[in-house]
Amino acid sequence: MKIAIIGATGAVGREIIKCLDHLKFPVDQLFLVASDRSIGQILETPFGKITLEGLFEDIFKKADLAIFSAGKEISLAYAPLAKKHHCLMIDNSSAFRYDKDVPLVIPEINADLAMNHQGIIANPNCTTAIAAVVLWPLHQTFGLKKVIISTYQAASGAGQKAMDELIDQTKDYLSGQTETVKYFQHSLAFNIIPHIDEFQSNGYTKEEMKNRKDY
Repeated sequence: MKIAIIGATGAVGREIIKCLDHLKFPVDQLFLVASDRSIGQILETPFGKITLEGLFEDIFKKADLAIFSAGKEISLAYAPLAKKHHCLMIDNSSAFRYDKDVPLVIPEINADLAMNHQGIIANPNCTTAIAAVVLWPLHQTFGLKKVIISTYQAASGAGQKAMDELIDQTKDYLSGQTETVKYFQHSLAFNIIPHIDEFQSNGYTKEEMKNRKDY
């Protein structure tokens, strides 16, 4: 198959490349799409050296499958082009998770739904997917009525820039300097922040609401 990864140089994009190799996915050709400033750079991968490309319509003409991990706005903007050229879109953002016409798939639980797609397959929020893999067999065996979840999430969930900020803050903290805060509400170094994503009208954050069945 000819595979395109949208957001290939991000933390998640790089992991997707590793997963394709680990799973021995049948990749005949791999297209790596990054931001404009990265176009033309060469990335070393298990599939060889690959030149980074921009997000243009030609990508969807060439690829059979496009894995999106570049944020909700990019997914919403380019989904029509992927569908236009019959390039199956697997979306890692929140763009289509609550779209009734888009299957929301966790392979260990409902892989069969992926076969009923209309050009787009979505996956749940990372916390939800991990929890569901454990909770599903328990529910099948015993029946679950209520689950209370506490998550301790990494800076990596906010991308490479946030990871870099944590490293810089750690260095500043340990050297007695004032940490610089850009991507979080407070310094993340040696800290826990009970705030992920935007607060909703009910007092919960979006990240918390993503785990609710009735949302």
